[in-house]
Amino acid sequence: MNKIIKYSLLIVLSNIAFSQVNDNFNDGDYTSNPTWVGDATDWEVLAGVLKTNANPANTSTYLLTPSTSIANTQWEFFANPKLGTSSNNYVDVYLTANSMNLNTASGYFVRLGGTADAISLYKTDGITPTLIINGRAGFLPSSSSNPKKVKVTHTPSGTWNLLADSLGTGLNYSIMGFINDNTYNTSSYFGFKIGYSSSNAAKFYFDDVVIGPIIIDNTPPTILSVLALNNNNIDVQFSESITTSTANNISNYVLSDIGSPISAILDAINPSIVHLSFASPLVNNINYTITINNIKDVNTNTITANSTAQFTYTEATGFSVLINEFMADPNPVVSTPDFEYIELYNRSNTAINLNNWNISVNDNAKTLTSYILNPNSYVVLGSADAVAALGVSNALVMSSFPSLANTEGNISLFDNNGKLIHVINYNDDWYKNASKKNGGWSLELIDPLNPCGESNNWTAS
Repeated sequence: MNKIIKYSLLIVLSNIAFSQVNDNFNDGDYTSNPTWVGDATDWEVLAGVLKTNANPANTSTYLLTPSTSIANTQWEFFANPKLGTSSNNYVDVYLTANSMNLNTASGYFVRLGGTADAISLYKTDGITPTLIINGRAGFLPSSSSNPKKVKVTHTPSGTWNLLADSLGTGLNYSIMGFINDNTYNTSSYFGFKIGYSSSNAAKFYFDDVVIGPIIIDNTPPTILSVLALNNNNIDVQFSESITTSTANNISNYVLSDIGSPISAILDAINPSIVHLSFASPLVNNINYTITINNIKDVNTNTITANSTAQFTYTEATGFSVLINEFMADPNPVVSTPDFEYIELYNRSNTAINLNNWNISVNDNAKTLTSYILNPNSYVVLGSADAVAALGVSNALVMSSFPSLANTEGNISLFDNNGKLIHVINYNDDWYKNASKKNGGWSLELIDPLNPCGESNNWTAS
């Protein structure tokens, strides 16, 4: 009966001309406004997000909606495969399809994942897919969450442009590539086709599908922020993604009292950030002005001439960042998942980048990656699985998390220059509760204004 309904609906829908599509799934329904059909029982809307809930016994599923757009068209969508992509686990997003059966349709599709863990553009005759834009390998690196925003444009002359935002916000697109191809000039449907293994049947998420005319960007980039990482390196963040050639040109930057940097490198993950290195060191507590010219966005809009921004270099001092909470013995589980973690708190009035800081547990030191910890803000350090299980957004994933001893141990925090910022020597008497010391409870700092209070300033949380 389901198959009869599915194809009856498709026959009706195929006789209606649809071009623009806009669906954020906030209505909790994919069966109307617009209507999505296909393997309907394999899909659901959960908390305003379209996701798979497919039969683990199968290996593929698809869902589609009528769309005739192809020339002078822009496609944009959010996708998050919450798994490690592979040759068996991937997403094919059909921008254009000539058939209601995506298994045999011809047209163009964006593949997220596959063996290369890339976002790439293909065309297909319904039998053999052909790679036409080869995206960046390793663009979907996580085994548990890969939130991405994808934008594709197709000009009237046949030029395809593929862009992707590694952060999933749609604010920091990188160009994956472009090509001119006019093999297919008509479309009937847009849709999602999923390849999955049995354990991943419910791990594909989609949202914010927008299909319409190409939106012309005439807004030039601006300077959002400047952050001193240490006395020789600063990060400049722009309002949007910028081109590599203009970002990496050292003559485009001049710092007051110092001059141009010795190197300028566009961030590999967030193409709105440029890392600048200077030969002469910054001076503590001195205000600086950076002047920037000739920076272009991906649509060749150029920053306003002689754009400036001010910042102050302030060295981290002892107790500027505190070890605020930690879970040494998560078992038995009480109120949090069965994972160890450490929480840091920035009690200073300056944003601090934790890049190349070290967290050491019983002399087992691990280096932290880039994370901007704002004043009076917290960040949780943990493994990828721990962060996913805790469900926190203010987190820094560590590829190797140092194991915490259950009953006693030492945790030390060092800045990127090796300066000791905070250290604690804990034991299970800090729980102040015989039952809680047996596991399942974290230890939390009571008063951050008294970081030297040791056992009297810690309690079970």
